[in-house]
Amino acid sequence: MIDPYVYPGTETLKNLFGERDEERLKAIEADYTGFRIRELMDFPVQRIYDLSHLCRLHQYIFQDIYEWAGSIRTINIEKPESVLGGLSIEYSDGSEIERHLDSALHQLCETDWQSLNITGKADNFSRYMADIWKVHP
Repeated sequence: MIDPYVYPGTETLKNLFGERDEERLKAIEADYTGFRIRELMDFPVQRIYDLSHLCRLHQYIFQDIYEWAGSIRTINIEKPESVLGGLSIEYSDGSEIERHLDSALHQLCETDWQSLNITGKADNFSRYMADIWKVHP
């Protein structure tokens, strides 16, 4: 299958800079997303934990880099994760994105955070964030 998100013959995501060098694109992405995340920290948005809200956040954070920022992916993906030594995890199937994300967000929102000690909070939060990351909408 042809990946519509990368430049043909490369693993580099198509981007608004036309940058085809993956390392330079990573640096660009770090600079621009860092700036947008700092803006969100200074001017927080209302916290609504659903697919639409996460898409809007993604669009805001990546708007300077990717035309498709904030859109739900249209294909199944594999991508090397540096924290996994370049291996990929099994991401949610494209047809299951909304269901998997709704489930992960429901668990996150339904947790009684006040009743947990710091270890319980860390364990639950990291598990829910991993579940959300696995969806990778």
